[in-house]
Amino acid sequence: MPTATDCEPCRISRRAALRGAGALATVAVAVPSLSTGVAFASTNSTRVGDGVVTVFLRGGMDGLSVVVPRHEGAGAGHYVAARPSVAVDPAATLALTPDFGLHPSMAALVPLWQRGILAIVPAAGFPVENRSHFSVQRWMDLGLAGGGIGSGWLARHLDVTPTTEPVGLRAATLPFGQRSLSGSSVSVTMGSLESFRITGFTGAGGAVQAALHDMHGVAGDSVVTLRASEALAALDLVANAEVTPPANGAAYPVTGRGRTFGRTMAQIAQLIRADVGLEAAATEASLGWDLHQGLGAYTDGRMQENVQALAEVLAAFAVDLGPLIDRVTVVLMTEFGRTFRENGNAGLDHGRASTMMVFGGGIRGGLYGDWPGLAPADIDRNGLRVTTDYRYVLADVLEERLGTADLAAVLPGFVPDPALRLGLATVDPSVEAARLAAAEPEPAVVPPAPPVTSGPGTYGFTDAGGAVVRFAVPAPGDHPDVVALEAARLEVGAEPCAYVVATVDNAAGADEVRVPSLLVDDEAGTLVLREAWLVVDLWRASVAPDAPPELAARLEALSTALADRGVVPAGASGATVLAAPGAVTTVLAVRADAADGEIPLAQT
Repeated sequence: MPTATDCEPCRISRRAALRGAGALATVAVAVPSLSTGVAFASTNSTRVGDGVVTVFLRGGMDGLSVVVPRHEGAGAGHYVAARPSVAVDPAATLALTPDFGLHPSMAALVPLWQRGILAIVPAAGFPVENRSHFSVQRWMDLGLAGGGIGSGWLARHLDVTPTTEPVGLRAATLPFGQRSLSGSSVSVTMGSLESFRITGFTGAGGAVQAALHDMHGVAGDSVVTLRASEALAALDLVANAEVTPPANGAAYPVTGRGRTFGRTMAQIAQLIRADVGLEAAATEASLGWDLHQGLGAYTDGRMQENVQALAEVLAAFAVDLGPLIDRVTVVLMTEFGRTFRENGNAGLDHGRASTMMVFGGGIRGGLYGDWPGLAPADIDRNGLRVTTDYRYVLADVLEERLGTADLAAVLPGFVPDPALRLGLATVDPSVEAARLAAAEPEPAVVPPAPPVTSGPGTYGFTDAGGAVVRFAVPAPGDHPDVVALEAARLEVGAEPCAYVVATVDNAAGADEVRVPSLLVDDEAGTLVLREAWLVVDLWRASVAPDAPPELAARLEALSTALADRGVVPAGASGATVLAAPGAVTTVLAVRADAADGEIPLAQT
């Protein structure tokens, strides 16, 4: 860019600058649109969250030409039958999964898929039935499902995530304004990097710009002064950015359908590599998707040319950024897909769902969402049913990669169902750090009360297999098994007994559990309580052989019932009674005599 000393004459008066450059009106001419203000952002290394590039495929891209069903389970037969002249041969696709393949002309995207940084969401789109280009594009740009809010979703994201380090240009739209950034006070719109210049005198743009700096670069708080200073700062920043060709051997298309889109993406990559602090860029790839007629064969038709150009530009962009792709997320969307069945003009009319794509270093590659099927009952008025609201894709990117703290402010009216979240983005480390820094202070940690290891109560432990064992010390006197045992003891005239009820929750266990014995220390010593059927057998032995047959039978039945409860199978729960001659007076300590040794217990 020429400086003030490059022109003749070198001095330009205020009047000459006004007359020749048209003052700041010239900025509006040379720069197709400059928003109400230009703020500054962090650099690539200090920014919180990713930079984001949004690409709107205006015109309605046919998602079924991008992600194609390969087998009957996904509806390949229905697909081919519905499109006799324009279907992509399922056998020719580039396999993504056993059921789905990518259009063979999109091979340039395969390296991103193989790296695991490309997420594809078939059957995604606008959640409400509407097939108007204008209406749906507008609402998707605004991040809505209807209604009207003046600002775009990306503009609102920037509004709720203020920058902390004033060292760069936050947002830009190329090659002309994009509604997703409308209403933003921090974005600029430029036709190209080359056209983002002051003009007015032939060969004297630098002098005019220097004169405007003299006019508006002084301190002041008027709106005109503030906006002029911001405009000039943006011009300086872009003008002084190092102009470099695509890096890392990246080759954007220079002919054919991809040349304009490729030139735009190359300039966005240049801004990112120049580290001017770009947080968001919005553009479009209007390659001619509205193919009501003459869509063509998948090998050489118009749709084939479109998807090949799209893939080649996106792949070149990723190569151009090199390692910077780890801090950039690219989001592609379109207003709707095309009809399922081709029309009489070998084309496809306005449909419903299409395919969204997201890629970047923080993206979990793969296919996402629910496939609606292609059987006649699955088709929505000759369109692929929308099973993923486009805002679920934006929500993952906004929260996990861009660090949006207030999703409701960015996507008003959208209340995501946790069960439907896609999870296609990993949490950016800088976003996680910012969340922790903004979190409420942790409440003071109150140390837990020391465990109670003595006295009557419920004691327990969890064994190595995951079974939870509890002991009621002593057992409740009205427990049915305790009542039955006491009746039998009195009938045979045995000495008093102590009882404990043991319960086992083995629902999560992998193996059966035998109830362990329990050791209870009191002032008189240690009482060893074992499964109660063993005590019943002692009673039986003490009265045999003189016991009446009825008593012997009752004791045997009681012993058998209690013995069966001493083992709890995996996945089940159970309870039994432990017993020992004697009495529990004061409980000083309780230990379980488990298979791997004694376990001191505390009350639960």
